[in-house]
Amino acid sequence: MRKHLLALFASIAICVSFFAGKVAAADSKPIPGFKIPCSQTRNPEFNSLRPYQASPCGDSDKALFCGNEIKITESKTKTVRGWVDSTYMDWQVTDKPYGIDLSGTEFPIAGNTELTANSQNTTETLDDAAKMNNYASWYLNGVTNRAEYGADKNTNDNITTFSGPIQKLFPQAIQEEQRIESIMAASEQTTFSDTEGTTTGSSAPQVTDVQNHNQIVVCSDKSILGMFGQVTPHACYSGGGSAAQDVYRLKDWDDGSLS
Repeated sequence: MRKHLLALFASIAICVSFFAGKVAAADSKPIPGFKIPCSQTRNPEFNSLRPYQASPCGDSDKALFCGNEIKITESKTKTVRGWVDSTYMDWQVTDKPYGIDLSGTEFPIAGNTELTANSQNTTETLDDAAKMNNYASWYLNGVTNRAEYGADKNTNDNITTFSGPIQKLFPQAIQEEQRIESIMAASEQTTFSDTEGTTTGSSAPQVTDVQNHNQIVVCSDKSILGMFGQVTPHACYSGGGSAAQDVYRLKDWDDGSLS
């Protein structure tokens, strides 16, 4: 069973985006909340290519979000002194927001999980060719072996045409090695210096954390007694924010439950 499911587990969501620093999505909906601790999971996740938005784990550089709009807020507040209506006084200058709209750009962008199947909506307005031609994440990962589709997209035509270069060109041994690294990234903890929020000259605290959330990989009908028989992946979500059913996560390959 372990080997069978691992074969269906193609490329783990590879984030192709720019380092975003301290930015936030202009509208975080339908993503519930904002920061999800790496030790926690949620069900549903928004999309397998965007499972824990704005919740980077570990010390590797990651973009906080993907989308068409960016909202940047100044973090510094200062006191200003001057004349106001013939009175010399102090007043506070508050943070100032800036909005950047990228929806009119004409070049391929990192990804699109809003107009494709996700946990909130199963209706797609982009066909497979548009996904692969217009978005780097879909091009690299392909449309097959995604939690949102189960085995429905794993046709001979899609495997040939819409698998993406990672699945078609990388040797199987390298793909398996990368999958194992993704599994271990959700299990093994790393200690590092957390420099976020520290000022110049101050020492950064030591933090122990995993490098990746224990995200949903595939949903599948259970085999007989959980041990025998072939399993069939199915679409994880039915829309409307409903929870995924028959879930297997990254750590299921590491904790012995699929051995």
